Amino acid sequence: MAAAGMGNSSTASIAAAGTASAARQTFTASTATAAWRDGEHGGGTGDRRVAFR
Repeated sequence: MAAAGMGNSSTASIAAAGTASAARQTFTASTATAAWRDGEHGGGTGDRRVAFR
């Protein structure tokens, strides 16, 4: 983490918050992908399968 080495605790905090936000976005994206795969392979509803195509 480059920000921590700068000696500015405020910058380090912002960088840490950004990392947490990116992790949440990645989790959300993987959840959406799982739902899409579920629909594609017949595990979901027909509507969802059509919606993701």
